[in-house]
Amino acid sequence: MAAPDVTGFSPVTGLPAGGTLVDITGTGLSTTTGVTFGAVPATFAVLSDTRVAAVAPAQAPGTVTIALTTTGGSDTAPGVFLYLL
Repeated sequence: MAAPDVTGFSPVTGLPAGGTLVDITGTGLSTTTGVTFGAVPATFAVLSDTRVAAVAPAQAPGTVTIALTTTGGSDTAPGVFLYLL
């Protein structure tokens, strides 16, 4: 099983209360077993091998990375997600 390759996500900002629906794109995503915003796990749904939808969890204002784990490995999305003040 090949490792995932996360190529991006949208939107890039959300509120500290959480709840922002984030579309994560890449390849090898069909066997996703976890998504984290920083160290906080997120609720997610696999839409296809190239798309995963995740709900940003509540966090303090600031920036975090988004990481995705599959049965083939893990990858961190390029850039950061900004929790607005």
